[in-house]
Amino acid sequence: MKFSRLSVATVAALASLSLAACTSEAPAGRTPTEQGIGAPVDAPRITLVTQGGEERTQLRYSDVDAAEQQVTLDVSEGFEQRVEHAASVDPVPPENFVGSGEHITLPLTGSTDAASEASEGQQEATRAPEFRVGDLERTSLKSASGFRMGWRGDDQGRVSTVMFSAPPEATDQARASVEKALLSTMGVLPVFPEEEVGVGATWGVDVRVPGDANLLQSSTYVMRELNGNRAVLDVSIERRPSLGALNVTGVEGEAGEELKVASTQSWSKGTIVVDLSQALPVNADIKTTTRVVYAGSQPQQVVQDSSLAVKLN
Repeated sequence: MKFSRLSVATVAALASLSLAACTSEAPAGRTPTEQGIGAPVDAPRITLVTQGGEERTQLRYSDVDAAEQQVTLDVSEGFEQRVEHAASVDPVPPENFVGSGEHITLPLTGSTDAASEASEGQQEATRAPEFRVGDLERTSLKSASGFRMGWRGDDQGRVSTVMFSAPPEATDQARASVEKALLSTMGVLPVFPEEEVGVGATWGVDVRVPGDANLLQSSTYVMRELNGNRAVLDVSIERRPSLGALNVTGVEGEAGEELKVASTQSWSKGTIVVDLSQALPVNADIKTTTRVVYAGSQPQQVVQDSSLAVKLN
């Protein structure tokens, strides 16, 4: 049996919600954008492993009404798929996988207001950060200059709602590319445990990847340094499909087949520098590669490699 190429589409469930019909007013000199609509984000599960050193404190964001933050977001994604004989498949992902995908750089400026009273169906929140995209030089993205991203969350860093709004003249391609890149920041925002922690503390955060209902993510944080509002965290990320099988359409008139996940492994390394008085990390460099192997009744297996690299500075 031969396999047709599997369709791997990131399900940007929030994309359709961000394209409202009306336009919001903008301060002088800023690009007006369409009225954004908030979409809920699945609550993370936080597990404290070790509390760390004896000098401990509760890590909490204090960015409401703090100074405006400027940061550059750099996102690279890659994907590759192939069919191999089962005997030759290595389940371990490569560390420096690149693949074909998009590389995008976004200048961001934003600040945090106190969260307004929750609407019906919304979770309670204390913070409402909002960032706007600066001028973009790339021709295919230029129309999305002024794109805005906002979210509601609590002082622990748990996000309950995310909102996007694009300039009315933004092309569909520019909207999709910028929104997808901005969503990647939601996946790397540190979430802190309830308990007091010190240097050496380790905790895990499990969540569905924002914007992609088909991916689950487990992040492990280790606090390397803590000095006032500044915390340096080592982070590793593991991603895995939420579905245990894929239905594959056959080619050349052959019947399709259900392929089950035979293995999934991630390689990851990263460092995040957090200033608790700022909504986004002041510095971050995170790389993750995931290999998923699908197998059916045939000796051939489908191998999918995907990569994500996120930088903030």
